[in-house]
Amino acid sequence: MVKQPKRIQNSSKRGPEEYRFPCSIAPVSLVPLTTELKVVDNLGPSYAEGVPGYFILGSLKDIKESWWSEPPHIAFANLLAEDPKAAEAFTKRYGVLSQLYERIDDSDFRKFTIDSATFIAKQDDLRHAWPDKDGVEDIGALVGFEGEVEEGFDTDVVISGGYVHLRPRDLWASICFLYLWDSQAQRLGFCGNPDCPAPYFRKKRKTQKYCEQGPCVQHAQRQYSLDWWNRIGKKKREKRTRNQGK
Repeated sequence: MVKQPKRIQNSSKRGPEEYRFPCSIAPVSLVPLTTELKVVDNLGPSYAEGVPGYFILGSLKDIKESWWSEPPHIAFANLLAEDPKAAEAFTKRYGVLSQLYERIDDSDFRKFTIDSATFIAKQDDLRHAWPDKDGVEDIGALVGFEGEVEEGFDTDVVISGGYVHLRPRDLWASICFLYLWDSQAQRLGFCGNPDCPAPYFRKKRKTQKYCEQGPCVQHAQRQYSLDWWNRIGKKKREKRTRNQGK
């Protein structure tokens, strides 16, 4: 009898756990001390010649941590950027989009000016990169965001509490980073309700098709009922009608 080689039994011990880097991103931004809103008929040659819009001007505090009830990339994607007051409210709450809009002069170097053309252009970049209702992303825009993140964080880090806290230079770097983070995790969603006022949302489930606003939840329930009727309910009624006619 041929001796069979001894079969190696699979060990019940698990392999080493995947190492998780103890990193977090600091929610920092250039928080305005004061703001002033100017609505104009012409933004001018330095911004968008012949185009009406607005300027948000103001003075700045130092960069500080901000506590956001809603992630800034979600809020910025849904922002009514054409509305001057909405843009000003966003700036007051989340901070100035970028250090690039700081203005230096002899009286006070901690000032900023940002215009509506810039607001709308950056929002368009974010929206074009966002997955549509079918989950398709703009790869070109995504690559552009990777470049923004590479340039948008300081190389020095703050180490506290056993974690490394990455510190973005400004709000736009945070928006790009959070977009890429959620994109990689397939958490970015576009609400399937065509009447949703804020369709850009972060999914709790990868299969989620609707945001969780009240009207959208109701719309989803109606769509589910309609789908069930077309697939099952209609056939059941037709079958019941045929049986009654016999």
